[in-house]
Amino acid sequence: MGKTERIALVDTHCIDEVLLNDLLKTQISGIDRFTDASRALDALKQAEYRAILLSLSIDSGTMPEFAGTHDHSTYDLGVPTRLIRQLRAYGSANKDTPIIVADHVHEKKDPHAPNASSHVIAAGANRYVNLIESAYPGLAKIIQYHLAPRALASRNL
Repeated sequence: MGKTERIALVDTHCIDEVLLNDLLKTQISGIDRFTDASRALDALKQAEYRAILLSLSIDSGTMPEFAGTHDHSTYDLGVPTRLIRQLRAYGSANKDTPIIVADHVHEKKDPHAPNASSHVIAAGANRYVNLIESAYPGLAKIIQYHLAPRALASRNL
């Protein structure tokens, strides 16, 4: 399959898809939302996307490799980090696709997700965006940067 002009959103509830789609409507043709890691992995192994946006609060779904020890008192950072590593694996249609993790977690103030940005960046994400500090226009600007052709995206955001 070829590259789609869509972005993939892997999220259960925290990212406003309608607002994001409105902010990016000139750069993409739409957003495909996946509510759990197993469904996302199945789809993202097949079709290449312009960018992948995921939250820390994604469910594992039915695949045993995503099962964690999530007790709802903390974020299970293993689910998004394992998904990112699987997407970066050789043979994945999205091994080079920009992956942006965005959530309403303030990792320095929220004891439920300590060092979240370090974990997802180490797994292979391109960027972690704290939605408490960065409003949706800021998130859209970061996504637009990653959608730009590499020759034009010479400055670092």
